[in-house]
Amino acid sequence: MEVFEARRNDVLVFSLKGRLDVTSSPTVRNYLQERIDQGERWFAVDAAGLSYISNSGLGLLLQIAKQLEKRSGRIVLCALQEPVKRVLRIAGFMSLFSTFSSREEAIQDCRRN
Repeated sequence: MEVFEARRNDVLVFSLKGRLDVTSSPTVRNYLQERIDQGERWFAVDAAGLSYISNSGLGLLLQIAKQLEKRSGRIVLCALQEPVKRVLRIAGFMSLFSTFSSREEAIQDCRRN
């Protein structure tokens, strides 16, 4: 799993490449937790390079979303590939997260809310 970070004003954009599974989730969790501990509140996850997500990855997204909600922040998802979108849909996560087709739409939504 590779994580690339970019900043657009007050929104941190994380591009994920690879598999978000039991092996990579702890590393990604620590990475995101560090940003939350530094005071970041607005996250956009660009999933264009995410080829797979497991239950561990789903749990990670939910955990981060709950932490950000407590801080009046949020996490949104964009550029979901069909296999990942299918897992999110089956798990019922599509109704829990705002999803967008592009990074720009996700960033704009974060800044509005």
